[in-house]
Amino acid sequence: MEDLCRKMGALLRQCRKEKGLSREALGALAGFHFTYIGQVERGEKNIPLLSLERIAAALDLSLFDLFEKLQGRAGRPASAIPREVYELTAAQSLPRQAQLYGLIREFCRYGEDSP
Repeated sequence: MEDLCRKMGALLRQCRKEKGLSREALGALAGFHFTYIGQVERGEKNIPLLSLERIAAALDLSLFDLFEKLQGRAGRPASAIPREVYELTAAQSLPRQAQLYGLIREFCRYGEDSP
């Protein structure tokens, strides 16, 4: 768990620096004190998911983006396919989304039954 906190903290620090933000600026955007941001970045805090979501949003990232980046940092390939499927589906009307969900569900069910 501590290793995960350190990895997430390092990733947040990297993303913050890429955006050109100080800890103070990120803290202000996310609604946290800059010392809390520093503790998170050093892996000293086991950050609640809702707090992580606020920090990610302040960095213009979704939680999905953040965890995908974290997965890539661990040496595993970060696939963009689930995100692309989500974006394609989300752009459709609600009835169309329901149809697409049904198709995907049936496709997955078919794949499980095939040899």
